[in-house]
Amino acid sequence: MFETALVVLFSLVGGTLLAWVTSPLLEQISEVPTELPFLSQPIVFAFLSVLGVTVTLLSGFYPALILAGFNPIRALKNDASERSIGGSSVRKGLVVFQFMIAQALVVGTIITLGQLDYVRNMDLGFKKDLVYTFGINGDSLSQTKLAGLKQRLQQIPGVESVAYGSDQPASGSTWANNFAFGRGTEDQKFSTTMKFCDADFQKTYGLELLAGRWLEPSDTAKEYVVNETMLKKVGIKNPEEALGKEVRTGRNQWRPVVGVVKDFHAHSAHRTVEPLLMTNSLKRMYSAGVKITPKNISATTAAIQQEFDATYPEQVFDPTFFDESIAEFYIAENRFSATCKGFGLLAIFISCLGLLGLAAHAAQRRTKEIGVRKVLGASTLGITSLLAKDFLKLVIIAIIIASPIAYYFMDKWLADFAYRIDIQWWMFVTAGVGAIVVATCTVAIQSAKAALANPVKSLRSE
Repeated sequence: MFETALVVLFSLVGGTLLAWVTSPLLEQISEVPTELPFLSQPIVFAFLSVLGVTVTLLSGFYPALILAGFNPIRALKNDASERSIGGSSVRKGLVVFQFMIAQALVVGTIITLGQLDYVRNMDLGFKKDLVYTFGINGDSLSQTKLAGLKQRLQQIPGVESVAYGSDQPASGSTWANNFAFGRGTEDQKFSTTMKFCDADFQKTYGLELLAGRWLEPSDTAKEYVVNETMLKKVGIKNPEEALGKEVRTGRNQWRPVVGVVKDFHAHSAHRTVEPLLMTNSLKRMYSAGVKITPKNISATTAAIQQEFDATYPEQVFDPTFFDESIAEFYIAENRFSATCKGFGLLAIFISCLGLLGLAAHAAQRRTKEIGVRKVLGASTLGITSLLAKDFLKLVIIAIIIASPIAYYFMDKWLADFAYRIDIQWWMFVTAGVGAIVVATCTVAIQSAKAALANPVKSLRSE
């Protein structure tokens, strides 16, 4: 027990130092301060003390009990049966458990990376690259300056277009309202999402029109553009049929539909596309989007900020690129993926250490057998294969147990996405083959070492 306690003590000291050095990496998987003052916290030392005692008892008590229970006469005779008392099934069970965890994490990593890649490459229905966005206060004084600011921004070299709106095409915000579609009809049983935007919104964000035209310049709501989902919900199949239909929101007046836009994702992939009405309203212009060219981006953005500061000296300029805003939808998913990758690699490493120890123990127990086989003409490859196959069985058992568990939990994780990938068989095969290759290499090192030993020394070992 004292020997175990020393090992645990050195591990705690090394682990604490490692945690201190690698603490900045935690920013990739969680929201933590840049500097962690954990070494100055008494509760941390109390936790480490309890952890040390617990690990010492868990890892040291059972081996100590087994060793204390040895028959001294048989132990002094180096009896192989005595050396194997009580340990084989426990060691094998731990190896299976370790590889089961590692396999589940690897499968989880493959699935999360596939889902994130799918989300990054899915058709969002708009152009997100090189759109420089910033917010504007919604007071009446700020609104009177919007036209002048837009005119000056359009004169900046590198600026292609400028658009104002209540938000960007994808912002995560929802402005819902009840409405009636078609004069003389009752309100629909579902609500609609509203977006307020100007005449350059469609061009700036690359929205695709399926029928009709975009909104004309106006400071107030006079007409509507609807999306495909809206037409499906109200039972219109042909976009052309929607043109000229009148819509009323709340208690407002009836206004015509002048255009139909292709569906675009106003939220993350966790939510489906909702029915949408788009119209003008100067008093709801809280956001600006500036489409810029890829040349001299820093000079262009600096000029945009200069114009903003000159127009609104009392406001804080807080810009971001549109694609970066969309990426923020998936911060939790990126952190989950990073967690799976980090802990997956760690679990594989620990599993291989356990497998290496088990292989070394087995090789030591079968030293005389290996010597006899070599004397009788067995090849190094044959002996290595003989020793390795028993351990590969453990890895395969771990893969079989881990696969349905990983499928269950990852399917529940993907269920949170309205747009998701399907879990494919090759994901489990890839993870399984990888685990078998790593395990084979680990065991082969120790097995080959035993197989290459001098058979004369091996036969003298007992």
